[in-house]
Amino acid sequence: GNKPAVPTESRSSWFPAWYVRLLGIVARRLQIDHAAICLHRTVACGPIQKRRLFMKAKLEHYILGLLTINPLTGYDVKKYLDTEGRFARKRTALSQIYTTLKRMAENGLVTFEEELREGKADLKIYSITQAGRDELLNLLYSPVQQTFRYNESSIFFRVRYAFLVERAVIVQQLKTELSFRQEQIAQFRHRDRTIESQLLAGDQLAYVQAISNELHQCGAEGMDLYVAQLEKLLAFFEEEAESLIA
Repeated sequence: GNKPAVPTESRSSWFPAWYVRLLGIVARRLQIDHAAICLHRTVACGPIQKRRLFMKAKLEHYILGLLTINPLTGYDVKKYLDTEGRFARKRTALSQIYTTLKRMAENGLVTFEEELREGKADLKIYSITQAGRDELLNLLYSPVQQTFRYNESSIFFRVRYAFLVERAVIVQQLKTELSFRQEQIAQFRHRDRTIESQLLAGDQLAYVQAISNELHQCGAEGMDLYVAQLEKLLAFFEEEAESLIA
């Protein structure tokens, strides 16, 4: 299958041996499979692509993901980002979408057909190219960057397009993200949060402490919900998804 190839020192034409060893050290410290952070992977019907250690989901990736499902206009992309995708990334102006699509077309990631419309501007309908698909796969196969704030993680984006990768890949990424968040909870949940002040005392200091405790509880509940969502998704891909793709 299209499984990542683990880089070895014999492939000196790709990366020096010290760099390959460094990747192994990083993988062990992050508790992820060495194969999951490989720098090369043979993409079906495409060339071997260089793998980055970490990749951040950018607007280009959101557009490429959408184009794996349907050809779209720039307005279609904007409509999606303002509705279903409004919580996935910050608000994006239509002008930024068109500028990004133009750059993507110049870079060979997308192509377009023009639909002539009488009395109106011609309509450009964009489709993903093989190079665009390879770029998206580069992100989906790269390891999840472990952000301190869970709402900045790219894991849900990867879940959305998990149908493009082997099921074992998204399972491993979910396990890695879940383990990292559980470690965060163990490290920070029960720390001493007593507020000391040289300016406040008595009831006022107690009030400040109570507010802080409430905010901490809100944050803890948010993290617990996120962990529960990861566990539910992991169970889905380990159990239910198998029957859907069999």
